[in-house]
Amino acid sequence: MSHHERDTESTLRSVFDAFNERRFADYGAAFTQSGELVYPQSGERIVGRNRIVAVCEANPTPPTLVVRDVHVSGDLAVIESDERYDSGDVWSATSIFELDSGMISKATCYFGKPFEAAQWRKQLLD
Repeated sequence: MSHHERDTESTLRSVFDAFNERRFADYGAAFTQSGELVYPQSGERIVGRNRIVAVCEANPTPPTLVVRDVHVSGDLAVIESDERYDSGDVWSATSIFELDSGMISKATCYFGKPFEAAQWRKQLLD
C-alpha cells in the first residue's frame, strides 16, 4: 500500500469516527464544498457540504458505523462496514468514495438488512 493510500485510509477512518462521535460538522468538512452523498437504493442525492451535515443532524437515530475493511486505489476508496442501530439491528453497508485532493467529492452508499440465503444456494455454501 502506498503512502497516499495509507493516508486516504486514515482520513476515511477519521471521517467514520467523526460520524460515530456525532461530530457531523467534522464529518461534513471531509467533503468538498460541492460534495455529493448518494443513496441509490432510495434515489436520494444530497449535494453540498452544508446539506450533508444537515441530513446527518436531522437523523433521529443515526447508526454507529463499524469499519470491516477498506480498499483504496488512487483517488477511489471502498469501505465495507456494519451499521449498528440502537434497536439492535445490524445492516451491512458498502460505501464508494471518490476523492479530489484528499477530500470526498462523492460518496455512494449501499446498505441493507441481513437476509437468509436462498434455498437453492444453501447446498453450495461453505
